[in-house]
Amino acid sequence: MNKTLIAIIVFVLAITPFVFWSLQFSSGDISNQTSDWSNFGSFVGGTLSPVLAFISFLGLLATLQSQEKENKRSKKHEESKIYCDHAINTIALSYNTLSDNGKSPVPIQDRLVWLTTARLILSAKSLYGSIPESESSLRRLYIGEEEFWRMAFYKLLDPHNPDSFSANQEYFINSKNRLSGEIEKRSIKVIYDFVECSDDTIDPMWDIEYYTPEEIEEMRVGQRGLKKFLLSKLQRRQ
Repeated sequence: MNKTLIAIIVFVLAITPFVFWSLQFSSGDISNQTSDWSNFGSFVGGTLSPVLAFISFLGLLATLQSQEKENKRSKKHEESKIYCDHAINTIALSYNTLSDNGKSPVPIQDRLVWLTTARLILSAKSLYGSIPESESSLRRLYIGEEEFWRMAFYKLLDPHNPDSFSANQEYFINSKNRLSGEIEKRSIKVIYDFVECSDDTIDPMWDIEYYTPEEIEEMRVGQRGLKKFLLSKLQRRQ
C-alpha cells in the first residue's frame, strides 16, 4: 500500500474523535474542572486505542507481506544464479568433451563424444531458458560466456577451411570407436547450429559507429598502416 495513502488514513482516523467531540460539545465553554478533562481523555483514548491497534496490525501485516515478497525475490534470484552457473559450466564441458579438454586440434572422432557434446549444448540452453527475463544481468552473463565458447567451437570445427576434418567424408563414417558406429547426424546438426548464429541474433556490434574522418586523422604515427586501411574503407563507403 502507498505510504502517502496510509499516512492520510492514519491522520483521518486520528482526528475523527476530535471532530465528533467538537460537533457534540462545540457550543459549551472550556471547562476548568479536572473531571471534565478526565472524561475527555477517556473518550479520546477509548476511541483512538482500538483504531491505533488496528493500524498497528495493518502495519505489521504490511511488513510481513513485504518480507515475504523480498524472501521470494531473493530465493528466485538464487535459483536463477544456480541455473546460470550450471549453464555456463555445461557449455564449457561440452567444448572440453569434443576437444579432449582442448588437447585435440580437431573434434574427437567418436559417435558417443559427439552425442554427449550435443546433449550438453542442449542442456545448457535449457538451463539458460530457466532464467526468468527479470534476471537480465544473469542472462547477459550467460550470453557473454556462450559467445566465448561459440568462438572456441568455431576454431575447433573450422567450417570455412577447405582442408578441415569435415572436408573428409570418412571422418563421419569411420568412428575411431568402431563399436559405436558413424557420427550421429542429429548431434552434428546441434553442434554446427550452435556455431552458426541464427538470423534473429542481435549483434551488439551493430550499435557501434564506424570511425569518423576526424578520428582517423587523429591516429598516432605507429598506427599509420591502420590509418591507411581505414581511410580506404571510408572512401569506399562514401
